[in-house]
Amino acid sequence: MRKAFVSLFVTAIACLTGVTASAGPASSTDVQVMTQNQYVGANLFPLIPALASGDPAIVNSALVGIIGTISANRTVDRVNALSSEILARKPDFVGIQEAWLIWCEPSDAAPCTNPEFRGAWGDHLAQTEYRLAGAYTKAAYIENFEFGYPFWDSQGNQGFAYVLDRDAVFVRNDIAYSLPVPGTDYPCATPFIAGSGCTFNVNTPLDFNGDDVPEAYVLHGFLVVDATIGGKPVRFVNTHLENGYVDGFPGVIQSAQALQILQATAGTPAARKLIIVGDMNSDPSDAVDPISPIPYTPYMLFAGGGFFDVWLYRPGEVLGLTCCQAEDLMNRRSLLTRRIDLILTREEPRTVKDARLIGEVAADRLGPPGRSLWPNDHTSVAAGIRFSLQSDDRGGAAPIGAAPFFSSAGKAPR
Repeated sequence: MRKAFVSLFVTAIACLTGVTASAGPASSTDVQVMTQNQYVGANLFPLIPALASGDPAIVNSALVGIIGTISANRTVDRVNALSSEILARKPDFVGIQEAWLIWCEPSDAAPCTNPEFRGAWGDHLAQTEYRLAGAYTKAAYIENFEFGYPFWDSQGNQGFAYVLDRDAVFVRNDIAYSLPVPGTDYPCATPFIAGSGCTFNVNTPLDFNGDDVPEAYVLHGFLVVDATIGGKPVRFVNTHLENGYVDGFPGVIQSAQALQILQATAGTPAARKLIIVGDMNSDPSDAVDPISPIPYTPYMLFAGGGFFDVWLYRPGEVLGLTCCQAEDLMNRRSLLTRRIDLILTREEPRTVKDARLIGEVAADRLGPPGRSLWPNDHTSVAAGIRFSLQSDDRGGAAPIGAAPFFSSAGKAPR
């Protein structure tokens, strides 16, 4: 296993060294992009030890608690607010993560119709698509982790709860786009043909029986969409990497996923602007997993692979923290401490315009007074990027973030 990961690392870096932007006539391209994690509405991780216990009462207690929290977090109101963020900003591309489907059967009877549960059920992706209709098209999507399990309410009524995690790319309706075929137009061993995405080769295993034989995997993947903006070709990639070492997960999983994206995009023609967005679960200051055979975080890998962190080109010293508010979203003061929702570009931006966080100030909270909550546990991140086709057009000294930064702490220059 270690050799396989090391081989993946070496191969990815080797591929990247051959990808350089070709010189051309002085010209520029403006691209408006946005990344948005929609949040399931609760912390799902307590379900893992509950399932491992094998005790139906413990599992039911955990599942009922999660469903109740999602219900209290007002899924419909939140997704409407997040869709409004997109409509107000009007980006060319939007990368959405955690566009969940949360369902219950029997849908017309208890416990699914119980007041404490019924607010949980909904389809983030369908609701977003409905709200953006006429302005945006759902260009691509991918189905990731799914889970279903029976539960009981306090009166003994049995239901079946089902959740499905999805990522998607929306493209503004005035933009022509096409979908590269995974496995044909870019490397992908496990294509999700229905939505034109690619499932990662390495995902977190779930071993509920303690026998080292996974019963399931927490699947993640990425999406690739090509378009033409201002007459120039652009490739837009959206992803959601696994949690990492600082969150108690093996760091090698998210690093292997980052490397797979680097491999998959290495063959992108130099003339095509390459933009990667997503919830990377990787902050510039995150520590490296000391036992990982890939001794770099995803942030370090993207930087070392020649990608530029767009937020670092924003004027001023705003930290840009994007994660995370409290599970119930009702904390009065913002609790954001990490910058893990990123916009990355293969070519150095000439300028970055109006890069901002959306949903991080008190005015963004959803009413009513006394029960207001944040629209999300993450902020959305948006930016306007101007590229220059000619590398010599960058001027003198390299801007902040222009060089790979493998410092001992894994930090960006600022």
